[in-house]
Amino acid sequence: MHVPAEQKEMAYTYISILVLGMFVTLAYNMCANVLRAIGDSMTPLIFLILAAVLNVILDYVCILVFSMGVGGAAAATVISQVVSVALCVIHIKRHFPILQVERRHFKLEKSEVRTMLSGGLSMGMMSSLVNLGTLILQTGINTLGTSVIVAHTAARKVFEIWGLPVTVLGATMATYSGQNYGAGKYDRITSGLKAALMLGCGWAVMVMIMAYTISTCLVGFIASTQNAEILYWGTTYLRVDMLFEMVCVWIVILRNTMQGVGDYKTPIFSSFLELACKIVFTALFVRYFGYWGVIWTEPVTWIIMAVVVLLCVIFVRNLSVENPGKAQLLLESAIGKGVDFFEDVMGKENRRYIPYLITVLIYIGIANIIGLFGFKPPTKDLNVTIALAVMSMCLIEYSGIHKNGLKHWVKHFAKPVPFVAPIMVLEIVIRPLSLCMRLFGNVLGAFVIMELLKIVAPAIIPIPFSFYFDIFDGFLQAYVFVFLTALFMNEEQE
Repeated sequence: MHVPAEQKEMAYTYISILVLGMFVTLAYNMCANVLRAIGDSMTPLIFLILAAVLNVILDYVCILVFSMGVGGAAAATVISQVVSVALCVIHIKRHFPILQVERRHFKLEKSEVRTMLSGGLSMGMMSSLVNLGTLILQTGINTLGTSVIVAHTAARKVFEIWGLPVTVLGATMATYSGQNYGAGKYDRITSGLKAALMLGCGWAVMVMIMAYTISTCLVGFIASTQNAEILYWGTTYLRVDMLFEMVCVWIVILRNTMQGVGDYKTPIFSSFLELACKIVFTALFVRYFGYWGVIWTEPVTWIIMAVVVLLCVIFVRNLSVENPGKAQLLLESAIGKGVDFFEDVMGKENRRYIPYLITVLIYIGIANIIGLFGFKPPTKDLNVTIALAVMSMCLIEYSGIHKNGLKHWVKHFAKPVPFVAPIMVLEIVIRPLSLCMRLFGNVLGAFVIMELLKIVAPAIIPIPFSFYFDIFDGFLQAYVFVFLTALFMNEEQE
């Protein structure tokens, strides 16, 4: 979205080549994770670093020597991935005969498939949400001109290279914590986590130093230019973001450790939070602050995620089963009433969806009343409400498929008679659209009315109206949004 006209053809060429090499990426990830699972974490790291260095060299050769443009950059990425896969396969064949694939290995067991999907889908969703947030942020960057796009692309290349050790540490901790959790060696998980965090923090200090010493040279080399504007924005992005790299290190390592010990919900929640932040900041920061909004989006997102985790730790550290305090009783009572409410709407068999609905309720409620503190409500922006509606749409349709199966879900579009199928299919879009426009319209209307009241009577008169439009209506719209989502889910499962 918002890609400059002169860049669309190049973007299409780049993406087309990368899509053709998608299976190569899948092959590398599979080989690397197999090696990590058997305890060889260093080899995938070495191959990954070699591939990254080769990618940079091939970028230079393909773009400058052979004049292949963005197609050369994409080809360089695919070729470097092919090399990393070849190295992994050769290494496995030489050193791990037990991992040789035979025909009998393709026979699948339902229990094994179920186990792999439970963990794999969680990690896949986490990665997808993070990448979706990056994509949404990119739509804002695309409105800022060619120089900024080039600068950001080059800076992200450097960022990705510097982030490789952190990524590998996270993947290693997922495997390491999983192995030791299964073996009941919980003390090793703690010691491994401490070691990974220390290594990650040490690397964060190193990249911060590099950001303030050699980042300009690296951006110029990757972008193949000495354009002052490109160098300035690329270097500024790296210098600001690397100041907060230590926060990112903690998030990545803790996420993967939680995945390893079987906690699939917390990392997904963290990823949803990251996605929501990037949507809001793209809608607000980029629009009003240009590329400075992009630069500060990721650090602010990391800090918010870290604060949420810290608050969770603070709030749960003193929880007790036998002698709960007043704060714990109050919190449990509030959560219990929320759970009871949604169970009345959807039934006890749908308890798995309640944490998401309560999270959305809290988010929309706070977003709607934030205008009291002088901020623009995020839900006043159509992009935010569309994103919330799309997530609800996915959850609604998933709930129907999960309960009744894919075949029943497809057949229900032809009920009660086949000729209504187009209308039923259209309903998939209509329901989230109604959620989106209802929330957006009410929040925008309340905001406009309050602004008009402040202009006409800026002193005392707007205060009682604020209690209604900002507080009562704000929480009411949050309630209506999640209530309708739950109601649509219940209908989808019939």
